[in-house]
Amino acid sequence: MVYVKLFGHLRENCGEVLELSDVCVNDNIVRLADILLTLRKRCKELESVINEDGNIRPGYLLFVNGTDYLLLGGKNAEISCDSSIDIVPYTHGG
Repeated sequence: MVYVKLFGHLRENCGEVLELSDVCVNDNIVRLADILLTLRKRCKELESVINEDGNIRPGYLLFVNGTDYLLLGGKNAEISCDSSIDIVPYTHGG
């Protein structure tokens, strides 16, 4: 199961932690873009964060297991299904 923790204003409408159990189907590996598109569908608020192609819009940080997702290959990174993802707006308020 992939856990997504939201910060700042994002948690107000979507909740603090989202559990995604249905994104992992093969080999316990999932593409980050597939997770992001699933998140976008589950919470309307995230349409302002994730565009229709699965890209993170400017103004947000995304970490996979504490590492900036860009260092892992961006939205095309393949991550394990027991990963933790943090989405943080630049103006998160601590």
